[in-house]
Amino acid sequence: MYYVFVSLLSLPMSTGKHSKAAFMGLALLMVFSLTSLEFSKLGGVLLRDTADIGVEHLSPLSLYVEVGRLSNSAMIDIFSDGDEVVKISVPDDWRLREVRNATVADITSDEPTFGFSRWYLPPHSGASFYAFNGPESILLHNPSGVQLKVNVVNIEIEAETVERNIILVTDSSVKLY
Repeated sequence: MYYVFVSLLSLPMSTGKHSKAAFMGLALLMVFSLTSLEFSKLGGVLLRDTADIGVEHLSPLSLYVEVGRLSNSAMIDIFSDGDEVVKISVPDDWRLREVRNATVADITSDEPTFGFSRWYLPPHSGASFYAFNGPESILLHNPSGVQLKVNVVNIEIEAETVERNIILVTDSSVKLY
């Protein structure tokens, strides 16, 4: 690609200033389109059907995440056993299905931003969400920098399989399944 730019810069002046600029613009357009194609191919492989969940908390916390998948849909249950209000950010197309150990009025959410809804879970409570397009994997983010123990149960209803895992998350992101 370097040689293309050098050869474009060394075009004779008889071709005109506009021709040289047009060739440079064409070369830059080719470079940007090729790099964006490569990124979109790679992004499609890495991020395909992955849902992001963010958890904000102040003290060490145990979180229970149970995912039941059938065909293309999923139910995701998130339960906190902590003594504080925990903020959970989930994709904004997930719909609140039911709540545990709280009233529906106690579990509130902010207006969706950047494709996510932030839900406030009171102490020792949980929420269940329905995802019409259930994710093939979930990436959990713990930006709080405080220890988070995640008990994960992944249920594949059609395959009749159940996977259980316990993951300790400190200040990074982790793939739950």
